[in-house]
Amino acid sequence: MRFLAFARGLVVAGLLVPPGSYAGTVVVTGFESGTLAGWTLSGDGNATVLSALGGISPLYGSQMAMLSNGPGDRGGAFDQARLLSDLLTLSPGDTLNFAFRRLTAEFTGLDADPGRLDGFTVQLLQAAGPTLDLHISDVSDAAFGPIPGAPIAAPGGDTFFDYSDWSTFSFNVTSAGTYRLSFIVQDAGDNSFDSAFLIDGDVASTGATVPEPGTILTLLGGAAILAVKTRRSGMRKARKSGCNEEVQS
Repeated sequence: MRFLAFARGLVVAGLLVPPGSYAGTVVVTGFESGTLAGWTLSGDGNATVLSALGGISPLYGSQMAMLSNGPGDRGGAFDQARLLSDLLTLSPGDTLNFAFRRLTAEFTGLDADPGRLDGFTVQLLQAAGPTLDLHISDVSDAAFGPIPGAPIAAPGGDTFFDYSDWSTFSFNVTSAGTYRLSFIVQDAGDNSFDSAFLIDGDVASTGATVPEPGTILTLLGGAAILAVKTRRSGMRKARKSGCNEEVQS
């Protein structure tokens, strides 16, 4: 099964730019500052920024984020955790890029318990338009396998046994507007054996350079994981909206 795709930089259109940057955009790398600035956590779980987890390293740079619906029973109705980005102003021709991998304490693949299928969802929320599902899966996915040396313990008390490889995503924007990127981890059946996303991103390569740059209006810390690539001169017609998936080992 081929997935959609994901990244390390967040580019927000419309901000003033630093020297050597790109017109109309600010490029902010993944979680390299070690913070979750620019993101909002909701639900029953927890989120943190890590330089490593057991033998797992970031795909890009030296930092990655973890979103978990644990540890254990958090007391909520569904043990669901959500990480939601700040508003992103996007234009036709922009491309969102990002990457994630999934971890769980549940049985996975063919051994997964039908009553305990923890779920993973990535969505792009539009201010004026339908929510776009970029990725939906659960622990029955055959892409899961045992973590070497499992179990591994995460900060906050989570313990994981299985994981998937990094999945990289790209999404072509065809409608101008404001968007938010959403990650959701949902426990199912037991409210105790937890699951998590690891989230990382790549550096953006965007638009035409600015000869006389302005001042940075704001940089969203290391929070962002989106890269928006904007073509200013000779921009061709926006391609038909689509999501191209590929799994990166």
